[in-house]
Amino acid sequence: MSLSPNGKYALSGGNDHNAYFWSTESGQILHRFEHQQRVGTVELQRDGLFALTSDTGNDAIIWDLTSGKQISQLSTWTRQLIFSSARFSDDGKRLVTGSPSSRLMVWDSKTGKRLEGFEVELLKDVRPPRGVVYDAAFESNQRVLSASSAGVIQAWKISE
Repeated sequence: MSLSPNGKYALSGGNDHNAYFWSTESGQILHRFEHQQRVGTVELQRDGLFALTSDTGNDAIIWDLTSGKQISQLSTWTRQLIFSSARFSDDGKRLVTGSPSSRLMVWDSKTGKRLEGFEVELLKDVRPPRGVVYDAAFESNQRVLSASSAGVIQAWKISE
C-alpha cells in the first residue's frame, strides 16, 4: 500500500489482479487498474499525479491519476519483473526501483525506458549470495540511494 503525503489517498494492490486508487476520506474507489497477475508493488508520486502498479509477472505500469489512463509500461528484457521497492522522483519524471535480485534501476516515467541500472553490494558468506534492495530513493537529480539486506546504504551517481 502507498499513501499520499496528505493522507487523503491510498493505492493498494492484491491477489484479485487489481490495484485500487481510493479516497481515504470517503472510502470510494477512484480508479481500478487491472493486471494479469497478483499486484505486488504499488507507489504514488508525491504530488498525486502518477502511480506505479506492478504485478508478479512482467507488467509494471505508470498511470495518470487524473484520467486513470496508462502513461507507460516499463520496458524490460527479463522474464519476470519483480520489485522490492519503488519511488518516484519529486517531479515524477523518473522512477527508481529495487529488486530481490540485487538490481537497482532508474526509469523514465513518460516512456517506460530504463535509463540506468546498478548492482547493489551482496551479503558475504551466504549461498547463494544475495542483496535484496529494501528501499531506494532519489537524493537529488544526480544521485539515488539504496538500502539493502547486506546492511549497506549505497549512493549512485545518475545522469540528468
